[in-house]
Amino acid sequence: DSLGFLPLEKESESVSKTLEYAFDDACIAKMAADMGNVEVAEWFGRRAQGWKNLFNPDNGFLQPRYGAAWREAFDPSEVTFEYTEANGWQYNFFVPHDVSGHMTLLGGAEGYADMLERMFGGSSRLSGRHQSDITGLIGQYAHGNEPSHHMAYLPSYAGHPERTQALVDSICDVLYTADPDGLSGNEDCGQMSSWYVWSALGLYPVTPGSDIYVLGTPRFERASWTFPEGGTLEIRVKRESPESVYIHGLQIDGVPTTKGWVTHDQLMAGGVWRFD
Repeated sequence: DSLGFLPLEKESESVSKTLEYAFDDACIAKMAADMGNVEVAEWFGRRAQGWKNLFNPDNGFLQPRYGAAWREAFDPSEVTFEYTEANGWQYNFFVPHDVSGHMTLLGGAEGYADMLERMFGGSSRLSGRHQSDITGLIGQYAHGNEPSHHMAYLPSYAGHPERTQALVDSICDVLYTADPDGLSGNEDCGQMSSWYVWSALGLYPVTPGSDIYVLGTPRFERASWTFPEGGTLEIRVKRESPESVYIHGLQIDGVPTTKGWVTHDQLMAGGVWRFD
């Protein structure tokens, strides 16, 4: 706690644990704030910023360190025991509770978008130890391993929803089939399938614990979602052709919205969503 991160010489998978503990702390802070416990919320809120201690401004990566020193010869494509079933690229955007803070450190929206483009558009070459969980590669993005799953939706945060829509549509097309081996990775607790269900409906919970869902691109012309508490959400899609991927408009109960996200209250209110 005094360091604000886990040093690699004291903890295996130190980067992944530091980032995931920071997200856990953010969830605790949010819950404490909702309960009115300001002191606990502030304490865990500070801990939730510990991910920044692994940010190297010289290369823009969240990387392993011991004490004040970065590990020598860092290669973001290298699979090491400093990450959980992953490498530096596949955990470099695991800051779901502070996307705006991460974006600022990467130089703003365009710097953030460029880093994402480097990940999705680069080589899929891996180095280091063999890790069977790293599958479904698009560049260095690994759809077959769950820590990456929110990342196809991150371009929207940087003002590029069209990139998110194209990525999500491509992943659904290429990395899912109706065959016995139709999933591109390990189905841990149903996560591979649940990603597809959310994405096929046209939205995704990038930050679990928040009330925001980021829009992607719906796959079906018509879908009906009945909630356990009662009420139904009807999704209707006007598609010019089967290849149409990009959203030009969304109406929620007849009211146009220009936002690239919806709230939990909007979702649970049901009604009719019309995508164009």
